[in-house]
Amino acid sequence: MKKAGTLCCIKSHGIKMRLAAFFCAIVFVMPVFSFSSQAKEGEFDLPVAISAPAAVVMDVTTGDVLYIKDGDTPYQPAGLVKVLAVLVTLEHCPDLQATITFSSHAVWGFDRTKSIHLYFDVGEQITLQDVVHAVMLKSANEAAMAMAEFTVDTAEPGNSYQNEEKTERFVAMMNAKAQSIGANHSKFTNPHGLQDDAQYTTAHDMALIMAYALKNQTFAAITKTRSYSIPPTNKRGQTCHFNNGHNWIQKGTGTKEYKAIGGHQGRETAQSGFNLITYAQNSDGANVVSVVMKASSEPKVYEDTKALMAYYLTVCTRLYMDVSVVFAGKHQITVFDGKESVVRTASVEYEPIAHIMPKEATLKKLTYTVTQEDNLVLPLEEGTKIGIITWYYKGKRVADTHLYTAAHMTVAEAENTAPPLDETAKKVEQRNVFSVLWGILKWVLLIVFILAALAAVSVLIYIIAMRRKAHKKRDAAFWERRNVNK
Repeated sequence: MKKAGTLCCIKSHGIKMRLAAFFCAIVFVMPVFSFSSQAKEGEFDLPVAISAPAAVVMDVTTGDVLYIKDGDTPYQPAGLVKVLAVLVTLEHCPDLQATITFSSHAVWGFDRTKSIHLYFDVGEQITLQDVVHAVMLKSANEAAMAMAEFTVDTAEPGNSYQNEEKTERFVAMMNAKAQSIGANHSKFTNPHGLQDDAQYTTAHDMALIMAYALKNQTFAAITKTRSYSIPPTNKRGQTCHFNNGHNWIQKGTGTKEYKAIGGHQGRETAQSGFNLITYAQNSDGANVVSVVMKASSEPKVYEDTKALMAYYLTVCTRLYMDVSVVFAGKHQITVFDGKESVVRTASVEYEPIAHIMPKEATLKKLTYTVTQEDNLVLPLEEGTKIGIITWYYKGKRVADTHLYTAAHMTVAEAENTAPPLDETAKKVEQRNVFSVLWGILKWVLLIVFILAALAAVSVLIYIIAMRRKAHKKRDAAFWERRNVNK
């Protein structure tokens, strides 16, 4: 009987093990089931955790923001100011071989005790090309001051400004340029970035400025430069050699998936923390600008940048928004011909667009809407914007395709049976309704699965309880017979 009791225990233990395994299966299967049918909240918006308080990742080609963390909060820019300063200079001073002479104000007009500089002397002469490399690669502050004075002299020849006034004029040019780019949450007060409580910018604004600046081929080439040498000058007999302050560019750091090809490290102040701008691309053609601001240390600012790049250039790829899946050719639009609203046929053209997306985001997984522009009045010139295709992934707008007239439209053009421009919106509504219904069905199936699992567990618990009850009865009967036999 002892053996029988042992066997019962083993059987009971086996049932418990199978029950535990069943519960584990439910624990592991349920998340897979639910997450495959429903994206996690914020999965596409903030897939990366970083330690810095502010960061932005921007698609260089489209200008779309892929990642943003506290992107519009103002922070001290420190050396990031120099990105805008160099851009302004290059746009006003095309001759890179022009000679710049360092003034006393350029050399001594800032706090050199808390500053990075290359020890240029008053009266020393170098080319503009040398100066912009010194500013971008080394973050040399006296070079930034000399550059500002030279830019104002070039932009406003014959001016009678004192050098202090030239710096102020240059700063005004910087702010005007920032505003024209759309960097509306910034205010710049000097060309070098040394501490000034009145000076501030945001991660988003710096991303806008950097993405815009990269369109300038000279600027882009400077950011890619690993090292640079200034030959002997009228004031020094030795070559001045320096490396790119961005560690990745200097060392040629990269992976097989992506490579940093340009950038600028803003030298920190006590208030600014560590700031870093990085321009990188991958083999799929995705190229992004990353801005990380106010990191607690230099290693941290690079760690955060690496985390952002690892996601947006390894997990993501460049997806082409194929407009042909929406429509092609001629379409009807509603216009006003001077008397009333009428329907006219328009030949439609558009600019191809590609967007950086997670690799699982195929074109079939995107939804879209087509919207016609309001208040279109005939005649319409060729290239008039008549509508927009808005693309969505997981409910988030990811890109816009602008639609234009491919030819001049006159009042006399006749109506015909071409499909309406926005008829695809109806298809989208149907598609979205199907998606909603399918989503509901998946949740219903999930609930049914859970209920079935709970029912199965209840049955198992009941069976175990009944077996235990039977075992107790048999044991009681055994001991009763044994006592009687005694």
